[in-house]
Amino acid sequence: MRLLKTEVYATFNFAQSLWQDT
Repeated sequence: MRLLKTEVYATFNFAQSLWQDT
C-alpha cells in the first residue's frame, strides 16, 4: 500500500503547485 500513498502525495503536490501559482 505504498503506491497509493505515493500517488496521493504526487497529486497533492501537483495541486499545491497549481494553487501556489499566483
